[in-house]
Amino acid sequence: MESLNSIATGDPYGKKGDTNWQQIALAEGWANYREWDLARRYLNWNTISGVSWISDQTNPLTIKTDNNWYPENYSALFYELRNTGCSFANMEKSLCTYTIAGFRDNLTAKYPSIKTQITKIVKDYE
Repeated sequence: MESLNSIATGDPYGKKGDTNWQQIALAEGWANYREWDLARRYLNWNTISGVSWISDQTNPLTIKTDNNWYPENYSALFYELRNTGCSFANMEKSLCTYTIAGFRDNLTAKYPSIKTQITKIVKDYE
């Protein structure tokens, strides 16, 4: 899917609204979030701002949906879900879908008690 975008437009990610944009948003958002989280925890490094957490205590993952940041801004989706109580394992398992709505449905099946919160968070990224 990314190679088709690259051939057609010269950009492997394309843009929000293109064919398969939701798959790309979920996959790249997850990859960027996990990279950020692992670097934060184990290297004291902020991969979003590119500086040490010691000198930069700001939270870069408050970015909301903004086409200028597509698909990197989807890392904030996972950040918000994690803060709501979703585990890394269940978020990753819920990625077995082609759409953001499918991801939401998979995740709410695992967390019926916080379905309302999950639905509200995901809605901002659809």
